Amino acid sequence: MKVTDEQQLQLKIAETIIGECPARFATAFATAAAPDAAYLWAWGAAAGRGMSRAEARRAAVFEAIERACSLTGGPSDPRVRHAPAGLGRPIAAETLSHYSSDQMKNLLVNAKFNSSTSCGYPVDELWIPGYNLVAPEDRRALPASAVLFGEDVRLGLPPVFSSSSGAALRDTVAAAARHGLLERLERDHVAIWWYNRLIVPRLDTAAAMALLPGALADWLAGRRRATWHLVLPSDLGVTAIVALSARADGTHPAIGAAAGLDPATAVLSATLEMLQGEIALAHMRAAQRTATPPPVPELLAWSVATNARAIPFLAGEGTAAPPDALAWPNLLARLAEQGIAAYVADLTRPEFDVPVVRVVSPELRDWQPRFAPGRLFDVPVALGLRDRPLAVDELNPVGFVI
Repeated sequence: MKVTDEQQLQLKIAETIIGECPARFATAFATAAAPDAAYLWAWGAAAGRGMSRAEARRAAVFEAIERACSLTGGPSDPRVRHAPAGLGRPIAAETLSHYSSDQMKNLLVNAKFNSSTSCGYPVDELWIPGYNLVAPEDRRALPASAVLFGEDVRLGLPPVFSSSSGAALRDTVAAAARHGLLERLERDHVAIWWYNRLIVPRLDTAAAMALLPGALADWLAGRRRATWHLVLPSDLGVTAIVALSARADGTHPAIGAAAGLDPATAVLSATLEMLQGEIALAHMRAAQRTATPPPVPELLAWSVATNARAIPFLAGEGTAAPPDALAWPNLLARLAEQGIAAYVADLTRPEFDVPVVRVVSPELRDWQPRFAPGRLFDVPVALGLRDRPLAVDELNPVGFVI
């Protein structure tokens, strides 16, 4: 893909096949390097999946562009503003990161801003305009440090404020925003389940297989590894699914997750992500067998140490039918009822002219271990799954591992 007369986004695409699995998986690697612009190479690699080779390759290319658009361009970035004036009321980065006050103190104890601060903000903080999907007239100035990768580091902060949650590329900004919100809902529901270790039902096996493409369902049923799907509780009506696979005895698990407006979409997406996890684990194990193995990744350490059949919140309890589908307007109405905002930042780079957005929310949680008060503690009680909010030291001490 040509970016300028001098620079191009050049990719090398590798494909992975899992035996007779009908799904396909691809990884796009950046071939550029410094001194080319960082967004052409600093993201490293991007993964794609699908039920055809073309679909997987396209998904990998889309994710590469999405990641390139998520990288900061610093003060010269044409997408940012140098002051929040005219963009709406500013939102503090801490509000969007969901760290508790104790976590923030620990993170910032050795951090220094590169410049003095004013009114609680670094004076060289950059801003991106955003609008609320739930109430489009609600327009805000979003801190670039909570939207773009690398802005927190540029400000002298730890590289912890931004994440990939809620980033999406689609044919239109509206379609990208819709997909970004569903990803944010996925992360929110997974965080509530994982850190509270909620025991939830498994999706009825026959129903789960009926929701998948027939060839994929047959392949999963015929292989040695067991596969099951957990139905996560939702106060917002979306279908949130966690897919797990493991050896017959429950050891060496892999995991994937997804949220969707209908169960078929969520089950397929979670299953494909689980299979991507199996591929990643195979590569990690191979790397550990080399002469100079790298540090053991968290995902591999978790998989080696975990028996998913023996841990109640991973094994699930009982079975459930597929949740009902939810219409997009009804989802927005439920978010409004709960007082949940979802701000859309347009990250489209003029060099690509392909719609990319990032959806951020002061209320919806990330699946990283971030323990500010809010939904992480309140939703289990509201749904009757806990009689009180857990204390921080009662939460799952293991961060989510995807």
